[in-house]
Amino acid sequence: MNIGQQLDALLGRGVVMECVTGAVTGKTYDALIVNASCSFTTLTGEGGTNLLTTLGLSGVTVMTGMIICGNGGQRITAVTPSGGNVFAYTFQSVSIVSAV
Repeated sequence: MNIGQQLDALLGRGVVMECVTGAVTGKTYDALIVNASCSFTTLTGEGGTNLLTTLGLSGVTVMTGMIICGNGGQRITAVTPSGGNVFAYTFQSVSIVSAV
């Protein structure tokens, strides 16, 4: 079971995952999991927050398995991994319906 599958099982809710190997904008993600060690040339949060600076990741190689989230519950709005790739997760709201 890979890291992404483990996260899906752990969360037990609707999760959409995609593998990001290059620049992505125009989407929002709740979390990134590093699949192959990489650094980032872009990592932006809601409102244009430079997450490279606020998370102290500028020029840093992030190792496989690390989980990256925006500060204070911010969603990630732009990401560009360099030299590796990440799994990008969007948590879907789940409605529980009772069968009575």
